[in-house]
Parts: sequence; structure tokens; C-alpha cells
Amino acid sequence: MKTLPILLLTGLLHGAPLQANQVHHHHGDDDVLTMLVLNDGAKWPVDTVLSEAMLRLRAQLLTHLDDIHHKRFTASQYQQFSQMLQQEVNHIVANCKLTPEADAQFHLVLAAMMQSQQAMAASELTTQRQGAVKLLRALQRYSEYFNDDAFLPITH
Repeated sequence: MKTLPILLLTGLLHGAPLQANQVHHHHGDDDVLTMLVLNDGAKWPVDTVLSEAMLRLRAQLLTHLDDIHHKRFTASQYQQFSQMLQQEVNHIVANCKLTPEADAQFHLVLAAMMQSQQAMAASELTTQRQGAVKLLRALQRYSEYFNDDAFLPITH
């Protein structure tokens, strides 16, 4: 996961554009997630570290999704979720080993996850909830673009 410099990731957080023929649009998505592309029509490979971390994030989100959806999740719960998300992001960055091409694509998902973490760490409930929705979108896109048989798509 260390193949892309931090500057590139920072650029992704600010929506740095790809060439027009590389962009795959999903209406309503965050800009960074619309830049994901498949590998010549196939999903990108993952490693065990990434798969296990993404499965943990999926399980945590599903555990709380009903409360988030019905606005019963508290500011304190969002902040705790934010801390857990940050730990998983740190683990992925430190230990995941992907091909350079797959790594570049995953950095788009990672950027959305980092935006989610920052929003859930905020103090305002509306911002925190938007962060959780951003995480849901990132996990949905992960299942669409990465070949992780253990990770079932999230439908909501």
C-alpha cells in the first residue's frame, strides 16, 4: 500500500481528475469513487490483509446500519466508529500488498474511507451521519471493483 506517494493520495482526496476515458460514473457517488475503473473488465485482485480488514469494516457497518439509517446512532458512537475505521485504515496501509495497478485503484476507495473517518470524527451529527453514508458507498464500490469472494455486496 505504500506504492503511491502521500501527495497523490492528497490529490485524490481533493478529486484530482483522471482522463475522461478512465472515469466510471455512478450518479450520487462521491467524486473520488467515480474514478474507479475495472481491470480490462475484471475486478482487481486483493490480498488477505485487505480482505480481512474490509470484512471487519463491513461487519461493523452492518451492525450499526439500522441505527444510522433511523438516526439513532449517537455522536459518541460515530466517534468510536471513526476510531475503529482509522485503526483499520492504518492496518491496511501498513500491511496490504497489492499490485501497483490494483493499489492505485484501492487508493480511491481508501481516500473515501479517510473522508468518512474524518466526517465521523466531527462533532456535528449531520456531518457524522454523512461520513457513515460515505463509508457505505466506499464499501459498496469495493465489492464492485475488487475480487474479494468473501466480501458480499451491501444492499441497503
